[in-house]
Amino acid sequence: MRQDIRAAVRPVLYETGWDEWPYSHGGSLFVVNLRGRCYGLTCRHIIDDDGAKHLFVAPNHVPVIGMHPASIEKVAQINGQKSELNDIAVICFSDEIGPEFFGGTGYVIGTGTVGKSDTAHLLKVYGFLSAKTFVDCEAQTIT
Repeated sequence: MRQDIRAAVRPVLYETGWDEWPYSHGGSLFVVNLRGRCYGLTCRHIIDDDGAKHLFVAPNHVPVIGMHPASIEKVAQINGQKSELNDIAVICFSDEIGPEFFGGTGYVIGTGTVGKSDTAHLLKVYGFLSAKTFVDCEAQTIT
């Protein structure tokens, strides 16, 4: 099954509580579909001490006023040895948030859709860059 991973990316927005500026940008979230249930993958550092209560995950790439966000049940993270994996957050959406909420664009995880990487494999980066993010293709670095 060929999938376009770009369709699964959503901006991570924060609800500000201000009518004039209802949302602020926080990074990128990747919607995945595992056995018919959707989850969000993002960086743990963008979910601060308040947890996911203030996150706004839209059903599509371009949120509009009046759009309802995906309701979030809980956030989990990988615990273990010190590594960059500790900065991965898995957002478990509520049971009523199925694949149709995201228009069927969640990246389906299954046989043949994920694998491991090796040294010298190419990395493709897609997401909603924040002001603190910089991709230098010539130097092959991401800051």
